[in-house]
Amino acid sequence: MPAATQPRIWTLTDQAAGNRQQAAALALALGGATTHVPLRFPQPWRALAPRLLRYALSTLPIASRTLLVPPWPDIAIGCGRQSALALRALKRTVEAPLFTVQILDPRIDPAAYDLVIAPLHDALTAPNVLTSLGALNAIDAAWLDAARRHAPALAELARPITTVLIGGSHRQARL
Repeated sequence: MPAATQPRIWTLTDQAAGNRQQAAALALALGGATTHVPLRFPQPWRALAPRLLRYALSTLPIASRTLLVPPWPDIAIGCGRQSALALRALKRTVEAPLFTVQILDPRIDPAAYDLVIAPLHDALTAPNVLTSLGALNAIDAAWLDAARRHAPALAELARPITTVLIGGSHRQARL
């Protein structure tokens, strides 16, 4: 897609690395200029997300609010409950056409968004819901090719090989 026609994309997520990665993976797949807007709603908006809509965007920290200005995105991608609230509020604020994509079950009527991408285990159904088998990610042919370059070193390792995947720090644990 030529640069002039590439969409302007915003990703809106909380501090969870998994949420940010899924939103970023979708934005990368779509192409276009992407801006990440970090979200950290204060209480009671955080606890009641995505239901408590009034004044929601004005309660965000200044670092996030300063990013929520024109030029508005063509596509806004959110992942997680806080983004579900932010996308709804942004759609009400923006006067230009805005296509909203909510990744993960928003816990409200999916019709509040243009598209919802929910994992199969959420059992969410609606005309605008796409079901994924797992978390969205940026693994593509180029990523796999880069990984294959390490295959010779791995071939010399003793068998069986056990792999442990460990995430990063989160609310319940610091790693």
